[in-house]
Amino acid sequence: MRLSVSFGPFRAAVVMAVACSTYAQSSATQVSGGTGSPATTTQAGGANSASDSHASARSPTVHQVRAAISRTPGVDMSSMAVFVHDGRVTLVGSAHTQDQIDRARAAAGNVTGVVSVDNRLFVKPER
Repeated sequence: MRLSVSFGPFRAAVVMAVACSTYAQSSATQVSGGTGSPATTTQAGGANSASDSHASARSPTVHQVRAAISRTPGVDMSSMAVFVHDGRVTLVGSAHTQDQIDRARAAAGNVTGVVSVDNRLFVKPER
């Protein structure tokens, strides 16, 4: 079964609505995807609770995370949004392949100060 979704001119509005909802849900507790959800939350760089307490002092910026992902070969960020709060990164949107999603998550996790990555990216269906 193939599911085809087309947002047309409302694509940006839908991505932002989902992104805002995701950001609101990912405060102090990490959200892991439920049944059927592609979302995953991973600890970045072997962070422990001692480093978590200092995350806000050296928390990366959205710009730093976006720059790291955009420097990653083969990753198209045109349909991705990045949110950062106290070292916790949330990736929202779509990519052309699962490999791009994996590379984006890895790049975000390698940024200094990132303690976790909540990956809410999905593979964009072909038209």
